Amino acid sequence: ENHATPIGDAFREDFTKMYEQFASEGRRVIALCSKTFRAKEDSVFEENEGKYNFPTSDLNFIGLIAIMDPPRDNVPDAIAKCHRAGIKVFMVTGDHPLTARSIAKQIGLLKSDKNIELLEQHTSDSDWATCDGAVIHGSRIESLTDDQWRTILAKEGGVCFARTTPAHKLLIVEKCQTLMGMIADVTSLPEVKVPTDESS
Repeated sequence: ENHATPIGDAFREDFTKMYEQFASEGRRVIALCSKTFRAKEDSVFEENEGKYNFPTSDLNFIGLIAIMDPPRDNVPDAIAKCHRAGIKVFMVTGDHPLTARSIAKQIGLLKSDKNIELLEQHTSDSDWATCDGAVIHGSRIESLTDDQWRTILAKEGGVCFARTTPAHKLLIVEKCQTLMGMIADVTSLPEVKVPTDESS
């Protein structure tokens, strides 16, 4: 019999457990849900500045889809060559931190499990000075002090920024340039213009 069951604490716990399990395996996770409502026959559903012309609340949860999108085969070798050449490589992604961390380990970017972790609702207890790398959630980026930026960017065991926006990417580049004197480049920043120190 098809009927909606209210979401309770037990469901939320199971949901979080499965989500984190899939994400920690490097999978991108999508939740599916449904909503029955009436709309005009010629309706065009769209979003405008965060506002939708269709219902987005009181949805019925259907299930989770876990998608495996593995890195290209040549990525680990490319990362290793960069490291041997003295080039510091950061991962800057919109993926969930657990997904990003798993992929970063697969490609040899994160070298150990002993990392600074600044996640959305979790901060690791480890002494930053003893950590090899870092995993930083985008929501924590703007609150970092310059000293914290220097500590993170100096890590040799890999640095991964997750759940980032185009504005976060620009800020990361700026901090690399202004605090560390790094020559920073990014592979995809179509939404923002990265300043350079070109002289005429």
